[in-house]
Amino acid sequence: MNIKKFVKYFLIGFLILIVIGVTASSLVWFLAKEDKEIAKTFTLLSSKGMYVEASELMHDALKKEFPIESFENGFKNSKPYVDTSFSSVSMENNVTVLKGTAKTEDGCSSVLDFKILDGKIISFNISPLCLNQLNFFTLQFLFILTTLINSREPNTAYFKFYLLSAK
Repeated sequence: MNIKKFVKYFLIGFLILIVIGVTASSLVWFLAKEDKEIAKTFTLLSSKGMYVEASELMHDALKKEFPIESFENGFKNSKPYVDTSFSSVSMENNVTVLKGTAKTEDGCSSVLDFKILDGKIISFNISPLCLNQLNFFTLQFLFILTTLINSREPNTAYFKFYLLSAK
């Protein structure tokens, strides 16, 4: 066999492998489209305090492990996410595995990791969760409360509050 035929067959084989790879990855992205929407909706709903709606997207076994009260406690101080994207999509044993990021309006980012089986979330991880910061007035209130509890002289507590408010 001469060198030209070898190169020709090598290039044809290489192109066939590329076409197969592109087709397979496109197929995975297409099949995971609904699962990506489920994960996105779950992330947006849970960060906006819509826990009942978000929990409807979870598998029944996960709902038992993570009841609404736990769900609310976990997400009640989170900032609302406004955007999600998934950079990694794979399918293993009929389970769609999604990895990506979620962002809040102010640019805080969290890593997303979801596993979805038959259109229901079987596991998720959002970390680090973007949390609302305590505002200045909340901090003032906590400071005053602590001072009042620890102070034996009421005027001292008032004076400390006044100095803090003046800053």
